[in-house]
Amino acid sequence: EAAQETEEERQRRLFQNEPIVVYTSLSEQEVLLPEIAKRGLALLFFLAVQVVCIIVILTGGESNQLFQPGETTPDSTQVWLYSAQLLIQPIFLLAMYLWSVDVLKFYSVAVQLLFIMIAALAIRSALDVLVCALCVPIVLLSN
Repeated sequence: EAAQETEEERQRRLFQNEPIVVYTSLSEQEVLLPEIAKRGLALLFFLAVQVVCIIVILTGGESNQLFQPGETTPDSTQVWLYSAQLLIQPIFLLAMYLWSVDVLKFYSVAVQLLFIMIAALAIRSALDVLVCALCVPIVLLSN
């Protein structure tokens, strides 16, 4: 009979347009923290490798060109895109510091945008391909 009363109470609330409270369950922090730490460390590793590759490219350390061997590296497009890539890297650290999923999502979207732009405009050498390829695990780990 108590179950019928609660069902009747629910029906009454629905008809009166009262707000309905929905309870969600979240995993405990002890369960989530090791998973977040593993993904965060893997992401930091990929970020570090990508930053080293970008610095080598920006300093002119990669001379083996894939398409046009006579071209100088880096050109202005590469400088612009790789500088933007370097500028968005601290956003990941900010997201981890603030424990903000929204900031991390913004970072992920920015990396995706630069991934497409680098793939379309800046691939000149094997290091450029590596920088572009490293965007994929970064985006996957940051989601």
